[in-house]
Formats: sequence, C-alpha cells, structure tokens
Amino acid sequence: MPSIYAQGTDGLYWPSVFYVILLVALLVSAIILLLRYRSRRLLVKRVAELEALSMAGRAIVESKLDVGASCQLIAKEAGNIIDTRTFQIGLFDGESYEIQYWTVDGKSLQTPRSFDLASGEGIVNWVRKSGRSLLVRDFSKESSSLPARPQYVSDYPPRSGLFIPLISGDA
Repeated sequence: MPSIYAQGTDGLYWPSVFYVILLVALLVSAIILLLRYRSRRLLVKRVAELEALSMAGRAIVESKLDVGASCQLIAKEAGNIIDTRTFQIGLFDGESYEIQYWTVDGKSLQTPRSFDLASGEGIVNWVRKSGRSLLVRDFSKESSSLPARPQYVSDYPPRSGLFIPLISGDA
C-alpha cells in the first residue's frame, strides 16, 4: 500500500521536514516581531520626551518674564522630564558664571551666586567654550574620559550631571 508520506533518501519523512521548517520560520518571525515591538516602544518614549522638550521650549520662548522667573520656569519644565531636586541654571557673563537658580536635594540655595571662570578649567567652562551638551552618568567612573575635570564648590559633589548650554544666536 503506497503511503501519502514520501520518505526521503536520508530516512526523513517530508511532513517532518516541513514542520521543522515551519517552526523555524515561526521562531524567526516571533523574534522579528519582538525586536520591532521593542524598537517601537523606544521610539514612542523618545517622541514623548521630545514633545515634552518642545512644549518646555515653547513655554520658555512665549514667556515675558524676567531672568529669575524665566529660570524658575525652565526648572519647572525640566522637572516634567527629569529629576530636578538637584538642579542649577546659570548665566555666563564675561569670565564669570552667575547661578540664577539652584536647588540641592529639593532645597533652594541662595542665588544669585557668581564663580570666576578665568582659570579656563572645569566642566562648566568646557560647556561654555564648546557650546556642547555633556551627560555624565557617574563622575567617579568616567573621570578619565571627561573633556574637563569637574571643579566643585560643594561639600557633597554630584554623582552624575547633565550640562546643557542654552544658546541664543551667538550668545
């Protein structure tokens, strides 16, 4: 009696080979779908962050506030995106850096406070000269790869930092 299942020359039955191919194809499809799902989630998260930044930028640009109030608005809007319990906004004025808004562990520190940048050293000075942002996840682990040595005026220096220059035209 002839069988509907043809036996190959290597002793395998064709339906068995077909099922193996089908399982491999399903597995590959599942992996591709999982990677696309993760990529989409990451993209949605980034779009949400960019939208929050855009809204913050619009609020800042549309405000007609003085410098102190503008700095508070920047801190408030940044708080919608990142943890701002320890946060600082300063302005460069010649060779000095004048802090306009400063909180440490959620407590406001006396502002304005001015620091001399004439030495040309430190991360804040590097940000001023380069006009580039800098993310430091861990100062102790990344100290050898930083573009400048941090210069702290604090008994409790930060463990990490995000330095973003706010540039208007050439200033």
